Amino acid sequence: MTCSSGQQKKFCMARDWSVWDESFSPCTPQGSGNTDSDWITCVPCLKTEKPKKSKLESHECQLCNKVNQEEGEYFENGTCKTCNDCSVLETKFNLEPFEWEGIPGYTALLQMWVDREIDSKSTQWQGQWKYQKVSVKCAPLTRRVMGWDEVTKTISITGADHYKAEANDEQKKDGRLFIEKPVVMFHAMDYRKLDDNKKSTCEYKRCEKFCENFYYQYSSGCGQDLDPWVASKISVTVELSRKSALQTKLASSNTMPGDLNSYVIVPQGKCELCEECDPGYYNPECNKWEVGVVPKGTCRKCSEGCPAGSGKFLWHANGLRGCDPGGDLHGNGKVHVLTNYECRQCPTWIKRNGGKYAVHCSS
Repeated sequence: MTCSSGQQKKFCMARDWSVWDESFSPCTPQGSGNTDSDWITCVPCLKTEKPKKSKLESHECQLCNKVNQEEGEYFENGTCKTCNDCSVLETKFNLEPFEWEGIPGYTALLQMWVDREIDSKSTQWQGQWKYQKVSVKCAPLTRRVMGWDEVTKTISITGADHYKAEANDEQKKDGRLFIEKPVVMFHAMDYRKLDDNKKSTCEYKRCEKFCENFYYQYSSGCGQDLDPWVASKISVTVELSRKSALQTKLASSNTMPGDLNSYVIVPQGKCELCEECDPGYYNPECNKWEVGVVPKGTCRKCSEGCPAGSGKFLWHANGLRGCDPGGDLHGNGKVHVLTNYECRQCPTWIKRNGGKYAVHCSS
């Protein structure tokens, strides 16, 4: 048997379709092993498969996620493609009856049997044979959704944010490369619009990553915060407000719940200053996301000296002034110091201007 391009020779088996799971194909390359019950025919490639030719020049189908040079998830316009960073492939399997070619004499004979009510089951034998099809689409990653309660005048949040993760071997059997999983503690999705505002990027990060380029700041409201930051989807400039503030605003308006539909949760939160400290204090937990730690941080008193007679002195990464930089650098008398002093061994000699000098060390 020779199949045309876009098809593959398979062994199809009759089944009781009322108890058959549509995710399992009744047509396989190997068949059931019972040649008396298997029907050899050409079956169309699935949307998750790429048509190919074997070494013997016969037409076959291969899952896109197994094509090494062109790995993807679904076949479209002559190539294997995959969904973008903000979506995952959804597959829906169903079973279709074969289309039978009508032969006038044979069709007339079947109709005669039906009219005479002779062996009605034998006239319906075509319905015992079906083949598998799959529809595919790139579905957006699941996100939390806000809802408005008209009675209590409050905003509720349902669902959970999800990120894109690699599929396991079993999940890859239906053509997928990725699945979505719920975001875990201390993590969040970073949803961004590109310059043309037509494409989006989605990146899964730990919460400390969002503000790591801003000194002495943390991502307030990052993750599954009960009072997350929200932003208007239609605003040109991104202005963030807390869900609780939006709730107060909507409760006093007369256009609910339409106003709520124009807002979206900002899962990565907003970069804000960590707890500011008095001179002589430092904040070691600023932007630390761990169990039992407040990411805003808390102020602790800096060391005031090293043990007497230890031969060590106070050293600080910020220089000689360390925990007390001097001057009102931030306009409120507070300091932004992240680390404590360290006691380091005193040097006995230093080189300066081409000479060596003895050093007196004091803690």
